[in-house]
This record gives sequence, C-alpha cells and structure tokens, in this order.
Amino acid sequence: MTIDFNPALNNVSGPARVSRPQLVPLSEAHEMGLVSAPSPEQISQLQAYYGDVLASCDCVRGLGGRCYRFEDAGAGQAIENLQRQNPQGPLTAEQLLHLIQSATEDLDNSAAGAEFNDLQKFVQSNWNRMDDKARQVWQVYYEKVMESRSQGMSGIDNQQYEQMLQEMKEIAGCEDDNQFKDASAGAAIKALDQENPEGVISGEQMRRLIYDATSDADSQAAGKEFDDLAKFVKKNYGRLSAEAKEMWDIYARTVEDLRSQGQSGIPSDRYEQMFDEMREIEESNDEASENYEDAGAGDAIESLQRRNPEGQISGVQMRRLVLDATKDKDGQAAGAEYEDLKRFVDANRDRLSDEALAIWQVYSRTVERARSQGQSFIDDQSYQQMQEEMKDVLE
Repeated sequence: MTIDFNPALNNVSGPARVSRPQLVPLSEAHEMGLVSAPSPEQISQLQAYYGDVLASCDCVRGLGGRCYRFEDAGAGQAIENLQRQNPQGPLTAEQLLHLIQSATEDLDNSAAGAEFNDLQKFVQSNWNRMDDKARQVWQVYYEKVMESRSQGMSGIDNQQYEQMLQEMKEIAGCEDDNQFKDASAGAAIKALDQENPEGVISGEQMRRLIYDATSDADSQAAGKEFDDLAKFVKKNYGRLSAEAKEMWDIYARTVEDLRSQGQSGIPSDRYEQMFDEMREIEESNDEASENYEDAGAGDAIESLQRRNPEGQISGVQMRRLVLDATKDKDGQAAGAEYEDLKRFVDANRDRLSDEALAIWQVYSRTVERARSQGQSFIDDQSYQQMQEEMKDVLE
C-alpha cells in the first residue's frame, strides 16, 4: 500500500492528550510564531478579546510554564530549537532527522501520538522549505507512525525506532554515533558541525578541530583520532578554506611520518612543533591581509605562494586557487576576490602553464558576464557551469 506522507495533502492526527482551551484557535489566527513569545501588545489584544478567561490561565507561551500550542513539551522544545537555529532557510534531511530524534527520544510513549501531531503541524507549515531528502526522512517517520497507530499504539517500539533512525541517517548521509573510533575526535567533529554545519571551514576552525580531537593523553593523535578526522575531511574537503587545507596538510604529514615509525601517538615536542607551524601560517596570512581587498582571496594566494613560490603554476593549481578564493559565497567572486586574483595573475603571467591560463580565462569570462549584469557575485548556476568548464580544460 502506498502511503501519501505529504502533510500538505494528508493531515493525519491522533486524539489530543489534553483538552485544549478556547485560546488555541485565536493564537493560531494571530499567527503567533513557534519560537517568539507574544509581544506585550499581542498579549493585551488577546486579553481584551478573552477578558477574564485569558487573565486567569497560564496556557499561553510567554505567560507561564505550560504551552497548549504544543501537545508534547519535548516536541515543542525541539521545534523551537530548530526554529531558533534556522528560522527561514531551507530545511535539510539532517536537520529534520535531528528534529524528529530530539522530539521523540524521551521514551514517554508518544512518538506516534502527541509528538507526531506537533511535528506534523510543523512539517505541514514548512513543507516548501524542505529539500527532497528531508521529505524522504519525513516519509520514513510517517510510515512508522502509521504502522504503530494501525496497531493501536501511541509509541514506536525500541527495535522499530532504532531501525527508523538508521534509515533516516542513511538518507541524510549521516553516519551513526558509533561511527567514531575515538570519543574526543567524535566530540570535536560534532562541535564543529554544530558551529558550522554547511559553510566554509576556516583555518582557525581546522586548527581548533585538530587540537580538540587530539589534545587528550590517549596516544591516538596519529591513530584513531586521525582516522576519524581524515574521514570528516574527506567528506568535507570542498568546504575547506585554503588556510584550513594547509592546517590539515601539516597534521597529515606529521601523522604519516610517525605512522611510518609504528607510532599511534605524537610526541609532545612534535605536537608543539605542529601547532607552531599552523600558528605561523595564520600569523603570516594576517600580516599579508593588508595587501588584499578580500581575506579569503588573500589566504588562497598566500597558500599557493607557500606551496609554489617560484615554479610554473599548473592548471590544477590555478583551479584550486580560484575556487579557494571564491567559495565563501560572500558576494565578491566577481568583485574584490576577482581583483585580488587578477593582480596576482598579472604579476605572475609568465609562470602560468597553458592549462592555468585557460582556467583563468574561464573564470574571467564568467566574471565579465556577471559584471555586465551589474553583479559583484557569480550566481550558483553560473558558478557550477564555470567549474564544469574548468574540469573540461583539465581533461
């Protein structure tokens, strides 16, 4: 049987666990947000409407500890947390997975009852914000709920619940909590994911990630901790800034050397030396920043200069330079970032290989088209097309 899980078309709800006061329809009619408490003006309007009824109850958010906007407190808190973190942007599969898990993991036997009712109202209101994979995650949960409800249950049994979460994680591309070989590395990766779930990873963030993952005294900085970090970096390499890539390279070279000697830890003197090298790069980039209009472009140029100070610049290096300089989506790929890169290219044109020159011309043409439309940025479609053209040059 095919189940229509689109809440915009099918709004299934179970019996309410509480008798809701007459206040709820009015609060919804006033479009009181899931996150923000009503303003004093809104409260006054509601009080005027209900008179003594509203004044005598504490069932409105902002007036007391209970809130009849949600049937389940845990689900309500999970929804509000997500709304605070992402009030208007697209909702990803991973975000919806975390929302469902946070709302239903409290073992109050309501994962197919009140918690589902609250989550479905949220999903129904935000369906258009959800990407395809987020909708697939919702389908998995929806079908488990329908299966439980068909058996007269308001909860989802533990085995089915764990199976449900695993299916969701596979859809979202999340790895299981048990994925990590080392607890401190896992905690460091999760902290960075929470701080910066999708953006460009800076050099400072990479240095801090490595330190947080390896600073304990379990002698695994070149062992399990590196393995966990390497898996994260491989998955997110396209998000690394030029400076972050240099931080990672320093750590990876140190680990490679020690592993060749049969060691799983990094001796304290090598450990300090490794972080000194990282800090030197940060300081060098900071000092050079005054020479550039854009910090990201400056870091990318300085990074290339450290790796290849005088030799010929290959097509691969030029492609990496352009993408590292422009990936941060600050609206300057056809503005300040281009100007910094152009000055570098003009000063080093004799070092460019034929492929590097062709890569530069692809970027320049893309910039010209953007500027002809009065833009200092390159729109996503044009940026993707530019990358494809660069790949064609290198093939």
